[in-house]
Amino acid sequence: MPQPQLRELLPVGQIPECSPRTAKAVQQGLRLSIRRQVAQQGPLAMTCLGDELAYCAQHYSGAHEVSDELMDEAIEFVTTRFGGIGVDEVREAFRLAAAGELGDINMKAYYGHFTIVILGTVLHAYLDYRSRVVQALARKEREQQIEEAQQRARDYWSTAEGLAEQQVWIDARIAALSGRELTVDDVTVYDYRILEQRGVISLSAPEKWALVAQGREMLEALHRKAMAVAATSKQRREAAEILRDIEGKSKLMAQRIAVKNWAAKAAHPFGTS
Repeated sequence: MPQPQLRELLPVGQIPECSPRTAKAVQQGLRLSIRRQVAQQGPLAMTCLGDELAYCAQHYSGAHEVSDELMDEAIEFVTTRFGGIGVDEVREAFRLAAAGELGDINMKAYYGHFTIVILGTVLHAYLDYRSRVVQALARKEREQQIEEAQQRARDYWSTAEGLAEQQVWIDARIAALSGRELTVDDVTVYDYRILEQRGVISLSAPEKWALVAQGREMLEALHRKAMAVAATSKQRREAAEILRDIEGKSKLMAQRIAVKNWAAKAAHPFGTS
């Protein structure tokens, strides 16, 4: 699957798919894969990879020794077949396998000899595990980007420049609404809020409750109409959804009706004949 290139290491303590250590290893691998590290560092990267493989062979598989010939083959094998992961992820894969988190894998060296089969089995199982971690990290990054964008917006709109821009937009919006024949679909709850804040709309409590009742009647009429033409269970569920949280929706509809009424009154200040 495509792997996101993370801008920087994210906080990983709340990623349920894995431990913080695993998440950090995966993030580092996404930033600098074995293949990329070999291209950038050449022999130094190969040495680092060899050291990790030797450590895993000895401490996780119980190998007495790894011949130079086998080590060269192991390095080539990992670089070619698993070059998309990071060097640190090799040890993390064996650590997870030892903990039983990658399934039932036999990592024990055969008569003290480490094999390419053991290496391939562990890393192949790790890739399946890793894909879930990558997805979780991608979600975490998207959430962080959204949160950062929202914070930047809040910071901007609280500045003098942002506040002035808001006032210009609000003036333009009020002018666009004023004097027009509108439906409730043409306006929003936000329109009501800005008109109320400007003092353009000022309703008494009885007037507000009358509009809420009107809003409820409109929603109930929409429900009846939708049910009358519903031919499938999906359409009936969608129709039933109209009445879900009817009290809250009635209040929101009332605010839109208030905007519509205000716009109509502005269009005909002396009424209609």
